[in-house]
Amino acid sequence: MTRNRRLRITIALACWNTMALSALPQEGPPAIRDLYSTESFNVVVTVSDRAASNTFYGDVLGLKKAGVWDTMPENGTMDIYLAGNTRLKLVSFPRKLPKQAGGLENARGLRLLAFTLDDEEGVIRRLRAHGCEMTGFGRLAGTEFSQCFVRDPDDNPVELVLVPKGTDAGGRGRFAVGLAVADVEASRRFYGRVLGLDEQPPQKRADGRPIYSFQFGNEVVKFWPADRELPAWTGYHGDAVGIRYIQFPVRDLAKAHAYFMTAGANVIRAPYAFAPPRTWLMFVGDPEGVWIEFPGRPAAKDK
Repeated sequence: MTRNRRLRITIALACWNTMALSALPQEGPPAIRDLYSTESFNVVVTVSDRAASNTFYGDVLGLKKAGVWDTMPENGTMDIYLAGNTRLKLVSFPRKLPKQAGGLENARGLRLLAFTLDDEEGVIRRLRAHGCEMTGFGRLAGTEFSQCFVRDPDDNPVELVLVPKGTDAGGRGRFAVGLAVADVEASRRFYGRVLGLDEQPPQKRADGRPIYSFQFGNEVVKFWPADRELPAWTGYHGDAVGIRYIQFPVRDLAKAHAYFMTAGANVIRAPYAFAPPRTWLMFVGDPEGVWIEFPGRPAAKDK
């Protein structure tokens, strides 16, 4: 991606106009919900060390591997893991990419991956065996589950809710992704009214700041307030290492594109052939500049 194109995208993001969302219906689920092909979302993470990342997510956390795409454009490779209904997609390249420091408080954008895992003792044993430091360890209020935070090989914060072996997780979702946002109300409108996710009652962090959660199927997008002066670490998956996209597969990209244009959303890139003939993509920016990816067919075939 050229520098000029990235500059144009940055300018477009700076001009995000939340008032344009008035074009959406005031009541009822947005029309985009009818276009989603699954009741779950995926997350794309660009990694610097493929082997280390596979060891962490596969061997240490124990996520099940669902496949490998080793013919990606730009000589990329994608290792795919399952976290509940979510597909965690780890993208790696032979070239070295810029690496931004992880952490919940030093940037805006996608900052956290959260997993609910079975076999508490086994996960803890593997974390210790691989030298993974666990912080904030304690019991999750009102449950038998424990909670802690670790870092993946690229310093991305990872929240773990650990369920004792043989204990019912009680229908708890297996995955959540967390964002730091400067404009909470714009983000609430975007994830609720534009993307059609179901807003849950706010919760509080340990420091008293609110956490806003939006559920889709059994998975959750959650965010918390951040300083507007912090940098927004967002953008194309081939530009930098880190948590890059939230992905919502759709059945008909043409209809999804028309929906977002009508909604006044920031369409970063209209539908295009990423890896033809099977893989077509579209990107929409959230109010913080986070890229939301929509893979799907250019248009649904008539039956």
